[in-house]
Amino acid sequence: MSQEPVSIKGTRHGLVIRLREDHDFAVIKNDLRRKMEASGGFFRGARYSISREAQLSFRQREELDDLCREFGLVPAPAHPAVRAPLPPGEPAFLARGHLRNGQTLSHPGHVVLLGDVHPGAVVNAGHNVVVLGICRGTVAAGTSGDTGAVVISLGLAPLRLSIAGQTAEERLFRRPPPGPVVARLDNGRISLSPWRQPK
Repeated sequence: MSQEPVSIKGTRHGLVIRLREDHDFAVIKNDLRRKMEASGGFFRGARYSISREAQLSFRQREELDDLCREFGLVPAPAHPAVRAPLPPGEPAFLARGHLRNGQTLSHPGHVVLLGDVHPGAVVNAGHNVVVLGICRGTVAAGTSGDTGAVVISLGLAPLRLSIAGQTAEERLFRRPPPGPVVARLDNGRISLSPWRQPK
């Protein structure tokens, strides 16, 4: 095995990122960033998993996951033999932190963002978008053609919002409903309504 702090190996299930246990976490993180930057975007869109050779705290694992997502990598699902039972609902891409000016978050499925979407930031999702924060950037849901997709946010004041290619009228966001809001297509046009928990 390589003596470098981080080695990246391609498999039929995606990338395996191996971490050497005899290196400090800061060294491992810096080496992983260096390798991602040197890849020139080659890894973008690839699924990845991180080996357990190095003992990581929850926070350290989060930092490495954030770094991988920064370069467009997608976490690989657990192996079917060890996968825990899924809760009711559908799988979604979960991102933590605020999306700032110039940043883009794209995923072919559902997207859940634990943070704000700042002006100049972009979220693209093949299906639904849930923003557990204030949305002031650009959001495109249903990019796969899903006309049933919705955008839900704790505060909705986007620069631009579209669902399945249909763009919302600016006037909708001048006086949006208070509290959590859901945007959806209604007879070919986007409408807003207060979000209510499904019964």
